[in-house]
Amino acid sequence: MRAFCCKVVGKNGGKGLRATRVFSKGETVVSQPPGSLSRQRPSKYTLELSPHEHLECDAPLKYANHSFRPTCRVTFERGMISLIAKGPIRSGEALTIDYHATETDLAEPFVDSQTGRLVA
Repeated sequence: MRAFCCKVVGKNGGKGLRATRVFSKGETVVSQPPGSLSRQRPSKYTLELSPHEHLECDAPLKYANHSFRPTCRVTFERGMISLIAKGPIRSGEALTIDYHATETDLAEPFVDSQTGRLVA
């Protein structure tokens, strides 16, 4: 992970990520090695490689929250998990991903606080 690219912040009793500088579309925002590979059920801190393989995410990536209009997309390349900017990102803006893009079934479905839609 590049130093000072993002910070973990508290949000409504939970945590999330915020950019600490400006990012251009296509730029790598965060890149880090994955945690352990699990063949068990997914958790809210895993990313799915296949229906029976889930990578544990460590901080800061495990704090990327869901959005139906995400600021980032997830890539798995060269042994790294990365968040890539989907468009320009302002300093202080939330770093979010669409959980439907990385998961077949969510371990902990929830209602999106911005839209009221079920994320399952």
